Amino acid sequence: MPQSLPGNLNRILSQLVDSIGELLRASRRVTQLLPHALVIGTEGHAAVLEAVIARDPDGARAAMIRHIEFAAAAWTDKRARVREAV
Repeated sequence: MPQSLPGNLNRILSQLVDSIGELLRASRRVTQLLPHALVIGTEGHAAVLEAVIARDPDGARAAMIRHIEFAAAAWTDKRARVREAV
């Protein structure tokens, strides 16, 4: 059973999520329009979770970087398509 974070870390995590929440929602709006995005996103989250459960910080970091890079590439591609259409 995972241990809960100390109170101060919970507050920090909460503030972090609040501060990037709109960026995450915007990213999700873009990536969900891509073919297979739900599958790719779910696989990315699963890879991060599996590494965390395995207590593999390097694996979790690598999986999260892959997931973020996918979202960034999708965002960049979408912005380029919008610019081309204008």
